[in-house]
Amino acid sequence: MTSIIIDNKSYTASPDQNLLEAAIAAGLDLPYFCWHPALGSIGSCRQCAVQQFANEQDTKGRMVMACMTPVKDGARFSIDHPTCQGFRKSVIEWLMINHPHDCPVCDEGGECHLQDMTVMTGHNYRRHRFSKRTFNNQNLGPFINHEMNRCITCYRCVRYYQDVAGGQDLSAFASSGRVYFGRFEEGSLESPFSGNLVEICPTGVFTDKVYHQHYTRKWDLETAPSICQLCSVGCNISPGARNAVLRRVQNRYHHDINGFFICDKGRFGHEFVNAQERLVAPLEKGIQTIALKDAKVKFSSLVKDKTTVGIGSPRASLEANWALKQLVGADNFYDGLSHGESEFVHETCAIFTGNTISPATLEDLRSSDCIIIFGEDVTNTAPMVALSIRQAGKALKEVNAKDIDVPSWQDAAVKNYGNQRVMPLFIASPYPTDLDTVAKNTCTVHPHDLSRLVVEIQHCMRGEQPSSLAPDWINACVSALKTAKKAVLITGYSHNDGELLKNIVSLLGLLEEKNGTNCKLSVALPEANSLGLAMLKPKPMHKLYTKLSHAPIDNAVVLENDLLWHLGEKSFLQLEKGIKNLVVIDSLLTETAKRAALTLPVSTFAESSGSLISSEGRLQRFFGVFKNPHDLESSFHLLSSCHEPSRCKTIDDVCPDIARDLHIPENSFDALYHADLKVLGKGIARQTPQASGRTALTVHLSMHEQKPPQDLDSPLVYSMEGARKKIPLPLISSYSEPGWNSLQSEFKKDLGIFHPSHDKPGGVRLFEKSAHAKPLVHQSAHNAEPRTTFPKVFVIPGYNVFASMERARFSKALALRIPLIEAQISKADALTHNLPANFNVIVETTAGKLAMRAKAQDLPPGVMVLPFGLIDRSVFFDHATIRVVSEECV
Repeated sequence: MTSIIIDNKSYTASPDQNLLEAAIAAGLDLPYFCWHPALGSIGSCRQCAVQQFANEQDTKGRMVMACMTPVKDGARFSIDHPTCQGFRKSVIEWLMINHPHDCPVCDEGGECHLQDMTVMTGHNYRRHRFSKRTFNNQNLGPFINHEMNRCITCYRCVRYYQDVAGGQDLSAFASSGRVYFGRFEEGSLESPFSGNLVEICPTGVFTDKVYHQHYTRKWDLETAPSICQLCSVGCNISPGARNAVLRRVQNRYHHDINGFFICDKGRFGHEFVNAQERLVAPLEKGIQTIALKDAKVKFSSLVKDKTTVGIGSPRASLEANWALKQLVGADNFYDGLSHGESEFVHETCAIFTGNTISPATLEDLRSSDCIIIFGEDVTNTAPMVALSIRQAGKALKEVNAKDIDVPSWQDAAVKNYGNQRVMPLFIASPYPTDLDTVAKNTCTVHPHDLSRLVVEIQHCMRGEQPSSLAPDWINACVSALKTAKKAVLITGYSHNDGELLKNIVSLLGLLEEKNGTNCKLSVALPEANSLGLAMLKPKPMHKLYTKLSHAPIDNAVVLENDLLWHLGEKSFLQLEKGIKNLVVIDSLLTETAKRAALTLPVSTFAESSGSLISSEGRLQRFFGVFKNPHDLESSFHLLSSCHEPSRCKTIDDVCPDIARDLHIPENSFDALYHADLKVLGKGIARQTPQASGRTALTVHLSMHEQKPPQDLDSPLVYSMEGARKKIPLPLISSYSEPGWNSLQSEFKKDLGIFHPSHDKPGGVRLFEKSAHAKPLVHQSAHNAEPRTTFPKVFVIPGYNVFASMERARFSKALALRIPLIEAQISKADALTHNLPANFNVIVETTAGKLAMRAKAQDLPPGVMVLPFGLIDRSVFFDHATIRVVSEECV
């Protein structure tokens, strides 16, 4: 560590930091705009001016920008020197000349970094008496509001959007003294990470359009730490609610996972909590409303003394799935997944629980020196994995720049030096992906050849020559792997290929044997708790079909699972015919719920607490933000009340039992913070001390203040009376410091950003490679799959970040970004049969016929890509016949 002196006080700092980082880490108030921990420094706003002195005798000093000044042992600085104070005041004054006086109507009001910095510099009187510069705003889609008149030209937005997110449709357009940040023409921002502009922008230029639809001020929100429910990565989020309405979702910093950013699906996709399709009362036959008490009695009578099977859910909590397993028995507990998806998830679970490899965190990806993706379009299936890969390219430039003594925070210098260096990213996929533009080498192959590619890499690692299948790509991968120290191999569920996964694990074992390095594996799984469900060892659905073929079953309890969406119409009908009473437990009126004999409503993740296991094997807990206004309980409590109501009063009561069922240490859940945790003798407040309308909100019920509802599953309280200091980091969901009211205040907290060892960000890693364990070498003699020739095609899914999820249609903002249903065939097939670039087809499969628009793309011959999530799942991974038809036929 380095010792520096600021205003005659000594502070310690890391030699890798600049002065601004060191000052903020020390808790000092130094204004800034253009700097951000994830972006580095460019010194464009001139707001962080300080005085630097040569020695103790120097009293005059010279002015420097703190964000561009390295810290050196014994260096002396002053933040309070009159010269730099006056300079900072003049800078904020000229920045504010054209800024509108619209704080009362601005969505950033009360949590605006510009407000904080204006007050901090002492600028409180405006002397400008002329017309302000104005701009026209653009419609940037359903996620982001645009108000260019508030811009202070800090350049954060384009630096993030282009350098980190990889977007190309947001730029800075300049003419004379006018700089405009926007698109060349109006339209939705293309990047699936555009929502981070809301948090990146220090003013109100980019604001949350979804939040604006039911806006309330920051201080009136109640928040709780939570986990994103919309993919398997496990990003940490902070949902905010008021008056039993989920208003917005913000990023919650986690060093090993999402860092400072989340994807648009995670930020805007949780609107299903407020959907019109929310179930608020039990239903019979999907239509008739009945009383909740009567529905519970009927449910209890159905599951007693009769054959009942339970169908679990990859999106329900561990506790809920475990309670269903206890209710129906292990022999009657099924996973509710399609056959291929079930096999792949269970294979992943077996590999991870064997502790022979290390699952990769997103931080591992961001610091890796070689990444190979086999068959997975991670931008659409696990978006934050894709963003971490892009950040790895930026981090690699920072590492390379150290060769010429350029510090990593010198953003412009790092970028210029590293521009000619390409991230060693290699992608093999059946179709082009968004990451192809940053890859060093790409390879488009038939899905059946993905496993063969991995086997060929193994052969080349042993000194053999590659075959005719993509030899250049294979040689490039082998060359990079031989020198890599922190390689990560990535695959996922897109093609449900368990053989591919086994071969990748074998390759990891070979790399350890040849290089002596611990390379890691990242697997994209379908849902937030896919791995947690698999660890409970449910039976695959095909065994239930076998059971139904012998005799019908009295009852099936479906837990938070739209089986019609997961299995497809054909498989669901087979299931429906063999079950007398289909009981659905869910928070949404799904297609499966509409066809159930009894539907029981439950609370969502925003109204209850529970645990999930992410795709990297991290056990994490989410906590309810607000109390369900209809007094609906969680799935866990509903199921446990029918099983052992006296014993299962809280989720903490069953944690040891769940741990034993998962075969993990019984104290694993202790790190997730039990409900009896007290800080300074109090629970942790969900509301801010400034929250307004506490009595007015319930005046229609009583003139007296209502007693806050109890939450037996959480250490948080539904009140503003609670602990606000010394709160464990994983339980912090909102940030505020004296003089710092925006999200920038989180940089002043010790969040592990500057000192990761001080406090752990949360969660428990369940799988780590054993010291002496080696991945099993899977000997694969690759058998060529039967190929088809046009018009016969092999149908594979094409994923879209906003459409390829069960609950996308219930989130209005995401629904506006769902693409049109369109088929893709290979350009080679189109050329051979003299087809135009766009045409209409009828696709005939064993599941039926589909008519749609089609276009030619860069695909392997004999392959057709159809949009996953928008058509029946039964058509995928099957051979189909396509017939080109005229416009009138469609």
